[in-house]
Amino acid sequence: MDLLSLVASNTLGDIVWFPPRMRNHISWGVLYNIVVDHMPFVEAENYDLGQFFPGVVASSTFQGRLYWMPFRNEGTQPVIGYHIPLAEELGMPEPHDDFTFDELIEWAKIGTQGDVWGYAMRGRGFNAWAAELKQFGVEVIDDEGVTAFPGNSVENMKKAMRYSWDLSYTHEVAPKPEHGSTSELWFAQRVVAISMNVGNMTAWPIQANVDQSDVGFFYPPVENKGDRRRSNLNEHVHGVTRSSKHPEDAWTWLKWHSSKEFNVGGILSGMVGAVGRPDVFADPRVQEAMPHYAKLAAIMPDIEPDWFALNYRGAELETESNVVMEQVMLGDLTIDQAAPLLAEECQLILDRPPA
Repeated sequence: MDLLSLVASNTLGDIVWFPPRMRNHISWGVLYNIVVDHMPFVEAENYDLGQFFPGVVASSTFQGRLYWMPFRNEGTQPVIGYHIPLAEELGMPEPHDDFTFDELIEWAKIGTQGDVWGYAMRGRGFNAWAAELKQFGVEVIDDEGVTAFPGNSVENMKKAMRYSWDLSYTHEVAPKPEHGSTSELWFAQRVVAISMNVGNMTAWPIQANVDQSDVGFFYPPVENKGDRRRSNLNEHVHGVTRSSKHPEDAWTWLKWHSSKEFNVGGILSGMVGAVGRPDVFADPRVQEAMPHYAKLAAIMPDIEPDWFALNYRGAELETESNVVMEQVMLGDLTIDQAAPLLAEECQLILDRPPA
């Protein structure tokens, strides 16, 4: 409300930041008139949007208008990180990037010994779990942004839920909710492998007090060998406000903030993640300092924008996903109950007026 008050009084300032969920940042340009369309800036100087990966531009574009410039762009939990010495000690073979879901389970079984689990998912909300959901064929929202779980998505959601449930309760390779935080268990080396976001790839080895070289990374699994690898964009963005008294200067600042050199410097200083630019990932300085970014570089050209809720209620959809999946994992809902219930509740959210 404070922000909207600043907008109403035309005192917001020149630039605002946003961390989108299901592209709800588009509402700040379309519904609330907080940020301007940046395409006139782009067209006036023939600014090259090809500097960015296509999915990054698409995520902040609606009906031909570009409402935001990228600041941080990466896959949503694009890797699984694992303790290499612990895996070797437990007799686990080196994991590979083309694991199927079934193969990951079999690998994790080897490492599930004593009080150690082989693998843990971290988060089952739509954002955290997006790549796996898409891999199972789940589309949370249709392309128009108005229909929840189109096509076979409810049945595919059942498969995804079953996989999550089976990890803990059938195969017992993952901790159950009562065992506590999966990230804390990973830090304590009671979980061999866990899904990670980009920030975790650098920070978690430090938090776990292990050498970076002792943590390896591989891609989340696919359902069947040869399946196209699905992905989901996680991002932070900045935009020029309609209140800006100096829009051209603000645009100049945004270009600098989205530039290669700013982001290379930010990565090397440990202050920011990678912006969605191929030249940042290809920079020798980044490759030397962050060799694990090679995993990201391979998936970013085809990175998929997040699902789009046309009424901008993506955060509510995320909350609903977490609530229902918690009930599943606690045994309060069966999977046959939970999947259609989640679809029904999400449709009710999408049917509400714009947020």
